[in-house]
Amino acid sequence: MPTDLTKDQLDAFKIAVEQYQENGTGTIATKDVAAFLVTLGYDVPDEVLTNALHEIDPDNSGLIEMHTFLSMAIAKFQSYARVEQIQKLFDILDTNKDGYLTPQEMRRVAEITGFDISDEKINEMVQILDVDGDGKVSFEEFSTLFKRM
Repeated sequence: MPTDLTKDQLDAFKIAVEQYQENGTGTIATKDVAAFLVTLGYDVPDEVLTNALHEIDPDNSGLIEMHTFLSMAIAKFQSYARVEQIQKLFDILDTNKDGYLTPQEMRRVAEITGFDISDEKINEMVQILDVDGDGKVSFEEFSTLFKRM
């Protein structure tokens, strides 16, 4: 299990495991996974949850080894939370709310945050991120910046 969790997060996992474990067998029923995640404070969309469950229970047995589930849950849903944070940042930067970042929006952000950056550098950033060449940066293109970090 990843060790980058806080003590409070680990304690919450232990309590949730005790509550949702199938009769002390070390497994969790797939039908209980959504409630388990809510107990831990995760609000995971149904589609993400369905895909994750299919990945760890491909034979649809209805039971998942708790250690397998916890490893997957921590990795997948921390990743999901990060994407959610990146989306919030993108939404803040996208001042005209058209779903894209333009060089003008990036310039405005640089000014607000006090970064002294030339228009040339801003245009260069847009060109690097703008995979489809439409002159603006979509969320998907923007999120690749964070995947490199």
